[in-house]
Amino acid sequence: MRICSFQIENYKSYRKTEKIDLSPGFNIVVAPNNVGKTALLEILSTRFSDKPHRSIKIARSRELPPKSSIHVALAISGKEFKDFALNKSRVILPIPPKFQNDQKRCAELFRDIANSPGVIIECEYSPQTGPVLHKIQTDNFALAFSDEAPLAALFDSNQLNDDFDFKTISTTNKHNLLFQEMAVEFQKNTYNFLAERLNIGTCAFGSNTTLRPDASNLAEVLDNLQSNLARFERFNAHISDIFENVRGVVSRPSIQEKNNVEIVVWTVDPRSERDDLATELKESGTGIGQVLAMIYVVMTSEEPRVIIIDEPNTFLHPGAAKKLIQILSQYPQHQYIFATHSPEIIRVSEPGTVIAIRWEDGESKLVPIDAEKIEDLQSVLMDVGVKLSDVFGADTVLWVEGFTEEACFDLILRRLGKRPYLGVSILAVRSTGEFESKRADADAIWEIYEKLSTSRALMPPAIAFVFDREGRTERQMEDLSRRSSNRVRFIPRRTYENYLIHPSAITALMNTLPTFSETAITEALVRGWLLENGDKNEYCAENLGISDLVNPNWLEKVHGAKLLAHLFKDLSEEKEEFRKRSHSLQLTEWLIENDPDCLKELVDFLSELLPQE
Repeated sequence: MRICSFQIENYKSYRKTEKIDLSPGFNIVVAPNNVGKTALLEILSTRFSDKPHRSIKIARSRELPPKSSIHVALAISGKEFKDFALNKSRVILPIPPKFQNDQKRCAELFRDIANSPGVIIECEYSPQTGPVLHKIQTDNFALAFSDEAPLAALFDSNQLNDDFDFKTISTTNKHNLLFQEMAVEFQKNTYNFLAERLNIGTCAFGSNTTLRPDASNLAEVLDNLQSNLARFERFNAHISDIFENVRGVVSRPSIQEKNNVEIVVWTVDPRSERDDLATELKESGTGIGQVLAMIYVVMTSEEPRVIIIDEPNTFLHPGAAKKLIQILSQYPQHQYIFATHSPEIIRVSEPGTVIAIRWEDGESKLVPIDAEKIEDLQSVLMDVGVKLSDVFGADTVLWVEGFTEEACFDLILRRLGKRPYLGVSILAVRSTGEFESKRADADAIWEIYEKLSTSRALMPPAIAFVFDREGRTERQMEDLSRRSSNRVRFIPRRTYENYLIHPSAITALMNTLPTFSETAITEALVRGWLLENGDKNEYCAENLGISDLVNPNWLEKVHGAKLLAHLFKDLSEEKEEFRKRSHSLQLTEWLIENDPDCLKELVDFLSELLPQE
C-alpha cells in the first residue's frame, strides 16, 4: 500500500491544504526550520493526536476549532488485495447497488479486483474515529459511501478459491468491510522514523518477526532474523556499507535483564572471537538504531510499506545518509517520504515528488515542485542551502569540469555505471582555467586543491580531476597531468557536449521548446543542418571531411558546445538558445533511456576512475 494523495485539515500549523500527490519511490519534503515539517510527517503516518490549527486569523476566541484530520487516497495492488483477503476468515466486499441481485457479477467483482493493477481507497483519518471510508475506485466501478450501511457481498474464506465464489449477499456497516480493514492495517504498518535517539536496544524474548511502528521490539525481530542466515548476512552487509566501523550486529540474551534480548554492535573483526569487545546498542551512536530499524523493514516486509524519515542527515554523517539512500533504492517496492535539508540526499534519491513548505500568513502552505525541471530543483537547493558540509560524507571526490558535468556524470554513473559508486561525490571545480594559468599563483591553486582533497579533516581525497580536451594540445595535456601527479584526466572527446550530438535526442528536446510547440521540427532538418555545417572552420580547427554523423574522428574533435549553440539559434530563427546546464542534462536523460550505447565510451572512461571494490 502507498499514499497516492493527501489533504490535511486543521492540524497544528496547517489550516487546510490543497490535495497533494505523492509518487511511488522517493518523495522529498524541504523546508526552513519551524514551518511545519515535523507536523507534516506526523500526520502522514496517520497516527496523530487532535491538535487543531490555531491562529488569530481564524480563531479570535479561545474556543477550540473542529477536529484534526487527513484525507488520504491509498493505492493497493491487486496482489495485496488478494493476499490480504485470503488471510481473513471472512471477507465483506462492498458492491454497487446494481449488482445486488446478480450473484455471478459479485463473484466476478472479487476476481476482477484481485487480477487488476489495483484499487484506490479514499478515506479520512482522525484521532476520534480512525479511518472512515469515503470512496472506492477500481477499473470497473466507483463506489462512494454515505452514512448508511452499504450493500456488501460476504465471502467465506473456504470459498476464496481461484473462481472466487461467494457464499451469500449481505449488508453490514462500513467498519467490517475489507477495505476498511485494509485502511486500519495501513495505519499499523506505516513507519515514521523521527530525528531522535530511539531506546530500542533491549526488549523481551518473543517469536514476532514484524517490527512495531515505534521499533520497540527491534531486538526481538533481529533475534528471529538470525535463523535466516543469508538474509541476516545481507542485512549486516548493508549496515557495514553505511557505517564503515561496524563489522556486524547480532542479538543475544541480555546480560543484565533476565528474559530479555539485546542488540550488540561489533566494531572489531568478528573473526577475533572477542565478543567481550562488542558494544551494546544503547551505548552506540544515535543513528545506528534508526538505521537498523529502517533496513530491517525494507528488507523483510513482504508487502510494500510507507517509510517516513525525518532529517536523516541530523543523526547520520552525510556520507552515511547518502549510502542509506542508495541502499533503500534497491528496494523500490516501498514508498519513502524524506524531510531533509541536504541537497545531496535530494540528488541521490532522484525523487518523483518534491514538496516545499512555506510559511504564509500564520500557517503552513505546501508547494509541489516539478522534480523533472532542473531549474526548479536548483531553486530547492538554494532554498535548503549548499555548503561545504555537503561533501563531508564522501569517501572520495571526482572533480569535474563544471556544473553540467557534475549533474550529467552523476546521472550516467548511477544509471549506466558498471558498478555502484557508494561514497563517491562528483563535484564541479570552481574554475578550470586557473589550473593551467601561467601566473605565479597557478601552483598555489594546485596546493589549495591538494589540501582540500587530501586532508580528511576538511575534504575527502580526490580520485581524479576530469576536464574537457577543449582544443588543448597533447603537450599541454601532458604538462597538466604531470603537474597534478597524473590526477588530471581528459575525456576522450573535446567537450562533454560532443557526446550529445545525436539528431534524435536533439529533435526530441527542441520539440519541447515554445518555438516548436505548434509546428514540430523534424529529425531530417536537424540532421541536415549538422551535415551542412558540422565541418565548418568555426567548429573544427582542421578539415575533418565529415560525411556522416557517426564519424568517430569528427565526433571527437568538433567543438560540440558551439555547434549545439548555433544549431538551436539557427533552427529557431534566434528565438531559442542552447542552455548548457539544463539542456545537456535533458539530452543525457534521453540518451540513457533511448540509446545508451552512444555513451558507452564515456561510461567506460568514468568507471575506470572509480575505486576498485
